[in-house]
Amino acid sequence: MSIDSPALSGPLLIELAERARAELAAVRADLDSLEPAMWHSPTARRLADIIRDLRADLLTAEAAIDDGERMIRSLQ
Repeated sequence: MSIDSPALSGPLLIELAERARAELAAVRADLDSLEPAMWHSPTARRLADIIRDLRADLLTAEAAIDDGERMIRSLQ
């Protein structure tokens, strides 16, 4: 299905954005539960670095979803 497909209507795309946002929130909660800030091993510090990177990626993804949703709403 291409982006020009009638099946990909504005409301459907907005629903998909909302679902993606919910999935990202679930990932964020999972990352928060793994927070190794109190761990002191080199492996734990590396894991903390990875979690920080993933959180930054989540922010980027959330911003992209928000931008896309705004664009879809402006086209309706």
